[in-house]
Amino acid sequence: MAGVASFLRNDSDHEQTGEEKIIYMIKLAKLSHQRKDYKKSEQFLHLALRTAYDIQHHQARKYIIDEMANNAFESGNLHKAEHLFKEMIKLLLADGMQPDELPIIHISAKLASLYAHFHDDVKASQGFKFCAHHLETKINQQLVEDFDTLAVYSLVLSWFGEFVYARGKLTESIALFKKSHDINVRINGPQHPHFLLQLNYLANSYSALSRHDEAIECLSSAILLTSKKQSEEQDQDPLPYLYINLANVYLTKLTNAFIEAEKCMNKIKKYHDFVKNRKTISVKNIYLVSIETKTILLMSSF
Repeated sequence: MAGVASFLRNDSDHEQTGEEKIIYMIKLAKLSHQRKDYKKSEQFLHLALRTAYDIQHHQARKYIIDEMANNAFESGNLHKAEHLFKEMIKLLLADGMQPDELPIIHISAKLASLYAHFHDDVKASQGFKFCAHHLETKINQQLVEDFDTLAVYSLVLSWFGEFVYARGKLTESIALFKKSHDINVRINGPQHPHFLLQLNYLANSYSALSRHDEAIECLSSAILLTSKKQSEEQDQDPLPYLYINLANVYLTKLTNAFIEAEKCMNKIKKYHDFVKNRKTISVKNIYLVSIETKTILLMSSF
């Protein structure tokens, strides 16, 4: 927002009025976005974009189109996001930015993620490899570690890992998730939300390869870290999900399955009424698993 405000400091009164309108609309769009009212956010961004065109404000146009693309991406309007991300890359290239610069790489990674959703595996794979290659080159050339470069690299590796995991390339997914995880810990520390997500991804890959002990180790580490720092808002607490996933691994492992799985389910009994009444845990599949004539209600991995 401060960047938009600084674009026209020395312009005429008419353009200052236009700039103020742009800033106001973007503020309203961001507030709507935070409330997950993506439709209203898009409406405010369109008003801001129209004003940017009226006053021929090129920098503001780029900023708003980028916000519109991210808004569409997060709201699940993926084809619109694809169009806007491509438009953004064209604008950046027209301004003289090189294809291997960080803003273009970041957008390219989002496009690769979109192509993965579209099941266009060729474009998705090419996109992730393009991003990973240029980021590795940048990191190897840097004398001092750059946080932004490493953060984008960790994100790209994680998205690439999800892509290959979904295609059954489990060993490759583990290598990508581990590398992403190691970078994330280095720059953000072990309490970062992405750290827990990456441990869960690793656990899924290990479990699918019947490497149950390693899956249990990942989930146990995630549970330990989460227990030390409980979420301020209960509906955002990942502990129930982690215990459910751990129970699933034990049931797959079968050795002492019921005893260990029951321990996990007992841990989340305190969440039962919360889940039942507020319906805050998103469950895609609910199924019954019978072991030793006893039944445990399990929920699928998040």
